[in-house]
Amino acid sequence: MRPVFIRLFLQFDCFYNTAGFIIRRVLSFDGFYRQGVHALFNQHLGEGNQR
Repeated sequence: MRPVFIRLFLQFDCFYNTAGFIIRRVLSFDGFYRQGVHALFNQHLGEGNQR
């Protein structure tokens, strides 16, 4: 029973670390993507106002 529990715990730990890494990457990419969209949107609005 104990080796199975340890194996499950290690698998869960690996899964948790991988999920946390992916979530951090997605959140950082989401922030970077939003900054880029805001920059492009503001630039587009600026060009529209100059005309």
